[in-house]
Amino acid sequence: MSFINIRDKRLKQEAIIGILYAFASALTVLFISKTPHGDSDIQEVLFGNILSVSWGQISALGIVFGVIAFASTCLFNKFLD
Repeated sequence: MSFINIRDKRLKQEAIIGILYAFASALTVLFISKTPHGDSDIQEVLFGNILSVSWGQISALGIVFGVIAFASTCLFNKFLD
């Protein structure tokens, strides 16, 4: 999103990010509603349940975060260039 070049200076980059987020959220709900169990899936996506997160999901998220943190640490100087 940082490569988006806006010619109209009244429109800020934060507004573009918000518009893209709203569009992606609406598109997600639209696609999920077309699935066979769309109603329950939409409920899960929109409201979620923190109590139903398994330890496997938490560990997978920790591994992904660790890989990203490691790559960011190793490539720190490349990001600044």
